[in-house]
Amino acid sequence: MRRGADARRRGRASTLTGASLGLDEDTLARLRAWLPPAGAPPHVELAKHAGAVVVAARQRADGEVVWASVAVAVPKVVQFWKGVAALLALVFLALVGAAVDAVRVVRRAAASLESSAAALAVELGAPVEEPGVRELSGVAAGLRSMASELASAAGEREALARDQRLGGSR
Repeated sequence: MRRGADARRRGRASTLTGASLGLDEDTLARLRAWLPPAGAPPHVELAKHAGAVVVAARQRADGEVVWASVAVAVPKVVQFWKGVAALLALVFLALVGAAVDAVRVVRRAAASLESSAAALAVELGAPVEEPGVRELSGVAAGLRSMASELASAAGEREALARDQRLGGSR
């Protein structure tokens, strides 16, 4: 822990300098700007390379600034966990991408089946496109089978209607 005072009064040089705190002058200027009025103790944490410096500074009633600083070392395990978190974030993004792609493929296959069903509504002999999703292949096969059965039933109905006309006209 280091301590010091800004001895502005009586013409002495200030000891609250970037070099005395181990800080650059921009950070020191921010520290001075953050000083509260006399009597209110702040707690300021400033980043410093891989670790941090915690600085407590206070302006006394006579205008002098008193301060103390403590360098806080970052444990090596923190870097490991940062790497783990970054890796998990990348895996999460890959999973989101895969899910979005799967939804896109399924929607395209469903749209293909819908257009095939609409074509079958107009003409039972219309082809049914094979969807790009294996799970929807059963639906396409069912549509084909249904269209075939309906076409067969329509043919039988026409044959019965023809037979009834021929039988009724005799």
